Amino acid sequence: MDNQSPCRRSGPRSSIPFPISFKISGDTSERPARIRDMSARGISFYSDHALTPAAQLEVVLLIPYEITLTQLMPVRMTAQVLRVDDVTPPRTVAVILGLPPAEIAAFLPSAAQG
Repeated sequence: MDNQSPCRRSGPRSSIPFPISFKISGDTSERPARIRDMSARGISFYSDHALTPAAQLEVVLLIPYEITLTQLMPVRMTAQVLRVDDVTPPRTVAVILGLPPAEIAAFLPSAAQG
């Protein structure tokens, strides 16, 4: 019997060094985080803050000058925590994004390759 679980990812993931921050729904405090990887439907990031599955977040992705060619551009989107993989900081948090996948895909390296 094969004990390997099937891959749950629906698309390719890219490691993107964009800074992000997030707020828990109903809270005003923004918390910094580091992206682990990103796809058109979700982000995996490292956070020192304890989150629980199903928590609603506002995520702010800061698109750097090298991409926008003008200024640092914040992209705000809603997200829901899918899972939290580690008990101690930094925790790996996976979220499903509320922004339409086509809009997110425009920032991924694979989109530029056509």
